[in-house]
Amino acid sequence: MTPPLTEREKQVLRLMARGALIEEVMKELSCSAGTIKREVQNICDKLQVTNRVHAIARAYDLGILTLGSSFPPEPI
Repeated sequence: MTPPLTEREKQVLRLMARGALIEEVMKELSCSAGTIKREVQNICDKLQVTNRVHAIARAYDLGILTLGSSFPPEPI
């Protein structure tokens, strides 16, 4: 069973799914590069993957991320 992600880890994961770089995540969440790198490592450890791309794919597989959760809806 996969350990649950914290709300902060979910925020980082959503930003990663958008393609945000560490610098962009730092700015969005007002934290240091070290903090974000630690969050990414925690996410990878909990999801049992080795990199960010696999973490995002696994999060979709597990229903942690859903279609449309990474980007706001486009205006019609």
